[in-house]
Amino acid sequence: MLTRALIDLHREYTAEELLTLPDDGNRYELIEGSLFMTPPPMAEHGDISDELLTELKNFLRLNPNLGRVWSHVGFNIGKKPNGKDNVLEPDLGFIIAERVPSNTLAYLPYPDLAVEVWSRQSDLADSDKLQKARQKLQLYLRAGTRLAWGINPIRQEVEVYHRGQTGPVQILDIDQELDGEDIIPGFKLPARSLFQ
Repeated sequence: MLTRALIDLHREYTAEELLTLPDDGNRYELIEGSLFMTPPPMAEHGDISDELLTELKNFLRLNPNLGRVWSHVGFNIGKKPNGKDNVLEPDLGFIIAERVPSNTLAYLPYPDLAVEVWSRQSDLADSDKLQKARQKLQLYLRAGTRLAWGINPIRQEVEVYHRGQTGPVQILDIDQELDGEDIIPGFKLPARSLFQ
């Protein structure tokens, strides 16, 4: 008789243990040592992620020396001062060429650009969930990520975060454009294109 190993959501894990979890059909992130199951995204979420990924991939085909972008892969953003691991799965993560690891069989190191498309059902359901979604972007920035985009499909806005930022968050509406800044120089995309 086959028995399935159960995943215990009440204990803490390391990044190494996360790699060895049995495949139960769910996706997990590790935040300060605790497992968080992420539900499959809805179509709107996928459309936005796919549009941005397509635009970035097309731009990087013409500028391959800038770096690489990945969709829905694990980034080991390191341990918190308390020694607990963080492995996150941004919707998109970009690493500049000088930092692209030669071994992509393990979790990737922190991204230089992290993109989170916020879900109506989970991230945007109430103010507490939105605050947690924003705190996740802060985890990236504390790990070394220099630029993070939080995409809000309800408000059709993009929140732009920078590492070491002390002023207010920049909010782009549909009449403005995303800018790769010095991380992906030359990349610009009208925000409107994400929400069509």
